[in-house]
Amino acid sequence: MVNQIKKIIKKENLFSEHHKILIAVSGGIDSMVLVDIFLKIHQNFAIIHCNFGLRGEDSEQDELFVKNWAKQNNISFFSKKFETIQFCKAQKTTIQEGARKLRYEWFYEILTKENFDYIATAHHQDDNLETIFLNIGRGTGFFGIKGILPKHQKRIRPLLSITKKQIINYAKKNNIVWREDTSNEKLDYQRNQIRHQIMPIYHQICPNLVNSFADTIERMRGAYHILEKNIETTVNTFTHKEKDSEIINIEELTKIENAFFYFAEYLKKYNFSYQLCKKIWENQPYSTGKMIYSNKGNYRLLIDRKNWIVAKRQKKQLHYIENDTMILNINENQLTIKKINRPDSFKLLPNETYLDIEKIQFPLIVRNYFVGEKFYPLGMKGKSQKMSDFLTNKKLSRFEKENTLVIESNEKIAWVINQRASELFKCDENTKEILHIIYT
Repeated sequence: MVNQIKKIIKKENLFSEHHKILIAVSGGIDSMVLVDIFLKIHQNFAIIHCNFGLRGEDSEQDELFVKNWAKQNNISFFSKKFETIQFCKAQKTTIQEGARKLRYEWFYEILTKENFDYIATAHHQDDNLETIFLNIGRGTGFFGIKGILPKHQKRIRPLLSITKKQIINYAKKNNIVWREDTSNEKLDYQRNQIRHQIMPIYHQICPNLVNSFADTIERMRGAYHILEKNIETTVNTFTHKEKDSEIINIEELTKIENAFFYFAEYLKKYNFSYQLCKKIWENQPYSTGKMIYSNKGNYRLLIDRKNWIVAKRQKKQLHYIENDTMILNINENQLTIKKINRPDSFKLLPNETYLDIEKIQFPLIVRNYFVGEKFYPLGMKGKSQKMSDFLTNKKLSRFEKENTLVIESNEKIAWVINQRASELFKCDENTKEILHIIYT
């Protein structure tokens, strides 16, 4: 099987001999076979182990077992114990989803910190078949039927073309020692139900199921790549980017044959499920200003005249400018503050402002504006205006309004960032020192 794995690594272009691989090892038969093969092919690798603390003393023994194996074979070892149940309760997610999130966040942290090239997992052909059955039940469509990919970004699965039977035979032949996870036998999880109740029946009906399905998966992957390119090309005909938003031109979208398919596939990357997309599509037209949140709530779809606007849900901002020389990082932007002498002219770009230092009071506060509050726009000779009216006159979309930040001094707005400064803090003929603020 070692030679077979070598051929798979080359065929799928998983990695080369100079790469450093981080192998996820639970202590079970699959991952112990994987590390044994990596020893035999003399690949540079380290072991990473997650202790989710879900099986009491068994979890502790699993970690100790993997740690001792790494020590005996002079392999670098990383481990971490998680408060999994508490995390899942706080995140309101299932144990499987929560553990997966914890696992991969930590994997990528170590990968980056320790300069590894790839994370290898011991997923095999039977796992792939079970995954496809799960995806069919979840209604993931064509893209779920392609199954697990042998290589995706920084993740590799060298055993993906290997059957469970082959892994067991290899382990017995090579005297591989492993630990049994008794939770794999329980029917509490959907995957275990498929593994122990559905798959045995399918194997009786079709004894060569795993191999024949492997051929189907390979063909599906080829079709997936063709379709993926087609979707990317078509999506570009009805979408464009503006600042932090994606704009969907409804008129252009509806000209396309099978328009809903492209719409749903496009929104999938923003966590809008197929069912939610269908609901949006079938309930047209919506009134302008209607807001629809993605299934995870981290993205929003705004109905805005002839467009649908997709944007990330923004968190409320609160930052402090403590003195006259500093830099603040706000999301992906930077606010640069410095004190300067009075210039000969006051020409400014929209993303910068001058404030009279004698008129301001530190600390300044960078925040979202409040509904109903007023400010005194520069040039309006001391007349106040509601922020909502000011932004509406600027013809900003709802997303742009919500993302608008202000700088406050002593409970008064000094600058509506990227829009206009306040009359109350303007520089005049008596100004000596200026606070120059740039937002990039």
